[in-house]
Amino acid sequence: MMQLKLLFNSVDRIYTFCAIVGAAFLVMMALAVLTSILSRLLGFYISGLAHSAGYLMAASNTLALAYAFREKQHIRITLVISKLSPKAQFDFEKVVLSFSLIICGYVAYYMIRMAYFSWIYNELATGSTFLMLWIPQAIAAFGCSVLCLAIFQELLENVLKLNKEAAFIQRKEA
Repeated sequence: MMQLKLLFNSVDRIYTFCAIVGAAFLVMMALAVLTSILSRLLGFYISGLAHSAGYLMAASNTLALAYAFREKQHIRITLVISKLSPKAQFDFEKVVLSFSLIICGYVAYYMIRMAYFSWIYNELATGSTFLMLWIPQAIAAFGCSVLCLAIFQELLENVLKLNKEAAFIQRKEA
């Protein structure tokens, strides 16, 4: 059990690292948008900033998903769960996490597949930039995959009763 908690702590560092990288992409996106606005005001045009800002936004959003999930920052179903008994809350949480893992796994699989085929066929972004599409797609696919890992970890913690809420529910029932 101790090794599993140690593993989970290590994986939590991955989520934190992804969140930091996502925040850096968010700052770069803001700088790209600000540069685009300022360049238009000053009478010149820098091509590709709008596309780059869009790719940076996708990267920042997907990379931060796992950290936000583990920090309980996503919208939860507490209004429904609070009306249930502690045992039913625990069971309902497992069902919802399982369903979330299936959906997230489906999305991650197809995002990875999309990035792979973009890489195989050397797809380029349309517009004024000729960025290889597999680069932003792979970053977004990685973010979705890390979210799957976070959901799986949460589910495993609930099943093994390693997290504080599950332990609280167990004490409450006894």
